[in-house]
Amino acid sequence: MKEQTVEQETKLYAYDLTNEAAEHGFKSTDNWNLTMVTDKGRVEIQKEYFPTVAAQLYPEILLGVYQNIKRRLHQNLSKEEESLTVETILKDDLRHIIAYNPKRQR
Repeated sequence: MKEQTVEQETKLYAYDLTNEAAEHGFKSTDNWNLTMVTDKGRVEIQKEYFPTVAAQLYPEILLGVYQNIKRRLHQNLSKEEESLTVETILKDDLRHIIAYNPKRQR
């Protein structure tokens, strides 16, 4: 059941990214930066960049969705990202996955 939820959330999030990119006229050179953040981190990114695509997910599926989306965006995971675990996500209070384009500041 957890895998199904990860896959469903991945599809929904990827769909939202595609729609936002189309709606805001992303070019082929425009890329999403993807990160996992706390509540405070999400607010800070949303204040600084537009558009953003954020989703609050359970810690148990957050990491799986994050890794799936990174693969779909053809972005490599850093060594730090590869070593993340659900325990690390809980300890660091990471609750959101958020995508933004660093070239598009408010």
